[in-house]
This record gives sequence, structure tokens and C-alpha cells, in this order.
Amino acid sequence: MLLEQIYVGNDWDVGPFNEITQLDLSHNPNLKLVEASNLGGIINLINLKNGNNNTDMEIRFGYSMPVPDNTNIVCITVDDENLALNDQLPYSEWNIRTGYNAFYRYSEECTLSKQVHSVNNDTYVYPNPASNILHIGNRLANAAANVMLYDISGRLVLQQDVKNDGSVNISGIGKGIYIIIIDDGTKRSSHKVIVE
Repeated sequence: MLLEQIYVGNDWDVGPFNEITQLDLSHNPNLKLVEASNLGGIINLINLKNGNNNTDMEIRFGYSMPVPDNTNIVCITVDDENLALNDQLPYSEWNIRTGYNAFYRYSEECTLSKQVHSVNNDTYVYPNPASNILHIGNRLANAAANVMLYDISGRLVLQQDVKNDGSVNISGIGKGIYIIIIDDGTKRSSHKVIVE
């Protein structure tokens, strides 16, 4: 309960590396600093729902150097999701620093049970860049999947169930860089997508 700062990570030391993917800090209302950088595993959840979210919060996560084929999306559990999503106090004062290919989103109820990782050779997204339709395929089978598209500030801009044809209509999405998460029910994968 008296914890004010926590540092979890690797300073580019020789392994073994930390494989921490979730931090439950919900019983620490005095917390002011969370550092979760350079982890061997990808952190995907930081629970800060402690009944005392205040303006004195600094959060740092992600890799300090580029790591090929690595995207890190962290769900930050907060006391008031609406205030956080609308960039209102206390969240508008939070200092969140992310590393390479690292993004975050706010929620009052983060339920990530599957680790987000880079698209592997079994899953592909095309065309990229895209303008109206984005296609998602699986080299092994055309199975249904849930697709979520996040902007670079971690806001969910599109969620859609994709059937066997793998088509996602993105014609109403503004130009920019997005992260697409594909969940086929057994695993999640992510990929950077450019909408033009």
C-alpha cells in the first residue's frame, strides 16, 4: 500500500530475461511511477484501478531500441475510463512514455488473456497501405476472427467480426498509422497498418 515507485525490466543485461506480461498494482493508491521497460516478454496489462488515480502518475514501458517484428499494446486499467478516453483530469496530466512500437489504451476492465504478438507467417494483412478494404488471411485456414483497429494513441476506432472472406471495410477511417489486432479465438496477433 505504501509503494510509490516500481521498476520492472531488463537493462540490456545478459539473460535470463523477465517474462512479466501483467502488473496488478490495484492495491497501491500512492503509486506515482511505473517503469516496465525492455522486458523479455511483452507487458500487456497494467492495472492501476486503485480508487485514487491522481495527476502525479508517470508510466514508462516498451523497448528503448527498435526490436524487429515487435508491437506492444498495453491495456491500462483505470478508475474512470470515460475521463481517460476524453483526456480529462487526472489522466490529461499523466506522463506516459512509450518505447518503439509501443501503444496503450485505457479501460476500466482489461481482460487480456492472450499475449499480443507480431503477425507470424501464418497470418497476413494486405494491401498495406490500404484505403477502403483491408484483407486478413490465414495461410492454414480461412477461419472467422475478431478484428480491432487502434490509432497510435491507443483508442479503439474499429471492431469487427471477420468471416471467411477476411474483408474489413476501413473507408470511414481517417488517414494515418494504426495497429490491427486479429483474434481468432485461440491466439492474437498484431500488425502495423497504414491507411491512406
